[in-house]
Amino acid sequence: MSDRSRIPSLPDDIVNSILIKLPVTSLLRFKCICKSWRFSISNPNFIKLHLHESSANISRQKLFFVSFRNIFRSNAKFQFHEALLGVDSKVLLVNPPFPEFCHSLFSDFEVHSCNGLVLMKTEINMILWNPAIRKYKLLPKPDDKLLPWYDDALFDFAYDLVADDYKVVCVKLRKYQRDMIAGIFSINNHSWKRIDNIPIPRGFQLFYQDLVSLNGTINIMAASNIGNYKQDSEYLVISLYLANEKFAITPVPGKHKYKLKLRAFANRICISWMVGGKISIWALKEDGKTGLTWNNIMNIPTLGSLIGKPTWGDFIFLKANGNILYKMVDNDGYYLIEYNVRKDEATEYCLDELPMKGIRGVSLLHVESLVSSAILWD
Repeated sequence: MSDRSRIPSLPDDIVNSILIKLPVTSLLRFKCICKSWRFSISNPNFIKLHLHESSANISRQKLFFVSFRNIFRSNAKFQFHEALLGVDSKVLLVNPPFPEFCHSLFSDFEVHSCNGLVLMKTEINMILWNPAIRKYKLLPKPDDKLLPWYDDALFDFAYDLVADDYKVVCVKLRKYQRDMIAGIFSINNHSWKRIDNIPIPRGFQLFYQDLVSLNGTINIMAASNIGNYKQDSEYLVISLYLANEKFAITPVPGKHKYKLKLRAFANRICISWMVGGKISIWALKEDGKTGLTWNNIMNIPTLGSLIGKPTWGDFIFLKANGNILYKMVDNDGYYLIEYNVRKDEATEYCLDELPMKGIRGVSLLHVESLVSSAILWD
């Protein structure tokens, strides 16, 4: 064969540097091009690098919507949508690979996302799902003797970097024993285990808002004077480290009359509260001398002050350029508002393809990934 008739080829490292910047849908198609590409795209190291690239790129970030509409009396059917975090984003309907099921309107459901995997917990079952590769797995509920309080627990889902394992964590406060119990389900081992006697300082109770996971930790808020809004409350954050299953307690500075919000923001565990008409955001930081400490990282406008009217919404994302993304929901639709910190300007755009009337549900940040290693999909 002459030199002119040969198909030119690129070194593997250059090919991989190109592939790693592509969306999951393209990579799934390109696995059929040749054996070497299939091997590269399926390689666990490539999958981790691709996930890191996607997580750092806002054009790959999505809002994932799980909603349900009442269909008869107490039951509803789920719907799933997704949209990129951009002005020109389109809302797309996501068809799940698992069988359709109904959900009781009188029972809570939870949805969590970690590294492209979505965990849904209902009163009926628990489903682990990667929407990008259209694979799912039904996870077992814990045995009633092991975790008899499963249906009344707080849940989250996180990645244990040390064990290279995804874990479901549920936490419950035992009121009379004044401690917590945690249940941990390992995806790799496909089994539940229980951790007893997790102490809570006297006078504190679990603050029943969503658990927050980040960088191998599960975090939960506890507060004093829950239910007594006439008194200021003290707050603290209890952090579970998945690698060694140890807990750390970090008090929040000062006392607060209004509820604090625990969240993952700017790749940090943060709390936020109102100060002088603005939202004050504090981040948890490792300190070599004192352990974990809180640092004020920014103060931002409320959503209502940006758009000039009272509304329901929240800040959700810090962009690489320093702009802050808020979400807002009203009777007309679901909106994203981008606040330019440097110019003190806000730009609003509506995700008008998302059905809103008669719909209940949740939205969460999500990134596409190829993650599937060690998961025996159904």
